[in-house]
Amino acid sequence: MPAARVDLELPFGKRCDAFYCPACGAPIAQPEHGLSPTPCEHLRFVYLESVGLFAFVADDLREALDRAERAADEAADEAWDPLDAVCALLPEQNVICVHLTTGGMACGPVWESTVYGLDLLGRGAREHGRERDAEEPVAAPR
Repeated sequence: MPAARVDLELPFGKRCDAFYCPACGAPIAQPEHGLSPTPCEHLRFVYLESVGLFAFVADDLREALDRAERAADEAADEAWDPLDAVCALLPEQNVICVHLTTGGMACGPVWESTVYGLDLLGRGAREHGRERDAEEPVAAPR
C-alpha cells in the first residue's frame, strides 16, 4: 500500500503563501524563499509536477532515486515516473504525500501542483528504530 495521498486544491486565483509541516509546524515553503524549500526532519521531498522536477529530495533518498532512474533509462522504460519512484522508496506507515494545487491566469487558466512528501514520524525516530506507540501523544506544532 502506498503512502497516504492528501489532495488540497485552493480556489482559482488564491495563492498559497506558505506551507507548514503538519508534524512539527516548521515553515517548509515561503514566498521569500521562492522554489527553495526549507526542510525539517519530516520533509522527504518536494516535487513540482508542472515541470517534472524535484525542488528537494532528502539525502538518504537521493542515491536510491538516482539508481532507480538509471535502471529505468537502461531498460528504456518510458512509463517511469519520478514521483511514483520516490513514493515507492518511502515506508508505508506514517508517510503522507500532500498534493497542493493552485490555479490562476496566464495566457489562459493554468493549474500547478506541488507535492510534499512528509514522514510524520521523522527521520530521527526512524533511524533509531523507534516507532511511535499508538497511545503516545503527538507533539503539538511549534
